Amino acid sequence: MESQLEKFFTKEGSIGLILAIGPDGARFKEIKPQVAVSHDTVSNRIDEARNIDLVALLKSSESYMFVV
Repeated sequence: MESQLEKFFTKEGSIGLILAIGPDGARFKEIKPQVAVSHDTVSNRIDEARNIDLVALLKSSESYMFVV
């Protein structure tokens, strides 16, 4: 049986998303140009990654940032 993590990484754009976020985190506008899928797909992958606690959303003083 496939785990949630395995399912996530079989979807288009998932690996690119995690690489784009990287160890330092990134804002959506920094992630999107680095992942070769549509805006909606990036948004969906972020939601899916957050749902399985792979990615978190942090609020800095100026904006929101996704971190792995």
